Amino acid sequence: MAPEPWILAAAGLLIAGVIASKTSARLGVPSLLLFLGIGMLAGTDGLIGIEFDDFELARNFGIIALAYILFSGGLGTRFRDIRPVLGQGIALASIGVVITAGLLGGIAIVLLDISTQQGLLLGAVIASTDAAAVFSILRSRGVRIDGKLASMLELESGSNDPAAVFLTLAIISVITTGETEPVRILGSFMVQMGLGALAGFVLARGAVWQQGIAQQYSLPELKPLQRFRYRGEGWGLTSDGTHLIQSDGSAILRWRDPADFHVVKELHVRAGGKVLKLLNELEWAQGWILANIWLSDWIVGIDPVTGKAAWKIDVGELLSAAERRTADVPNGIAWHAPSGRLWVSGKHWPWLFCLQVALPPIAPAATPQ
Repeated sequence: MAPEPWILAAAGLLIAGVIASKTSARLGVPSLLLFLGIGMLAGTDGLIGIEFDDFELARNFGIIALAYILFSGGLGTRFRDIRPVLGQGIALASIGVVITAGLLGGIAIVLLDISTQQGLLLGAVIASTDAAAVFSILRSRGVRIDGKLASMLELESGSNDPAAVFLTLAIISVITTGETEPVRILGSFMVQMGLGALAGFVLARGAVWQQGIAQQYSLPELKPLQRFRYRGEGWGLTSDGTHLIQSDGSAILRWRDPADFHVVKELHVRAGGKVLKLLNELEWAQGWILANIWLSDWIVGIDPVTGKAAWKIDVGELLSAAERRTADVPNGIAWHAPSGRLWVSGKHWPWLFCLQVALPPIAPAATPQ
């Protein structure tokens, strides 16, 4: 068969998908439903009648799409927003899915007059909610949800797919093999979820640690010069004029020799007698080490001799409430010594702020010679 009809059909489906995506917001209908409708019209029993019965290919595409959806949802979710509702969100995404599948399955059994196994399978397939669909409907209807409820909805709707997929596969296994021991099914669930979480954590941390490279550039050309390998993570880097000072997300700052990047000394940072972790972006200003504290709105001033965080600046009010909903943590600071001004920004921030800051004096012993 000539390729032209297939190209024309593919172009038509793409155009229909774009139109459906633009129309769904106005209709207040999830675009997923319109896409499914287009697929049904284009399929074997639809108006176009495209023959497709390769279930293996459809399954593989579905797995890839699900992996992409989960990965994309993880990148777009701010941990500081979901941390207060982490327990409730995980409970809804797991136990909630099981309860929903049971209720929907029971309704299907009664209304559709199908077997118990078929009803539970149908309930498991449609038990998970779709984050894009949920927030699309809320936005199209002008519904604004603030606070913990919005964070919980985001966490639950973006993380319930694994539980729904496992439940679906478990019921299919029961139907095809006759396996009905709940202990074995529950044990398999715990093993798969546990190994999956462990593998994800190890790979994510390993991806960060594996970088382990500090790249030196020339000024003002910004040409790559030397590269240094080191152990651990690199979160922030500044200089006291003699050494480089590095943070790695812990409570420890490391002084490194700029010639070969080896560690000269370490400093443990404390605030109010307690260890101060999550030290992020760094800047040297008038003898102080300024540091963003990750997942907070604070910039602290650290004494480079004692390690004491002596004062802090709250930058949380720089953004409006509407801007904070799309912005992430503040993690950009730069000190302009001639003017005594502090430049502040953050991840996905729409603005770069210039603050006139009067830093307190520091003990002479803390100033590098």
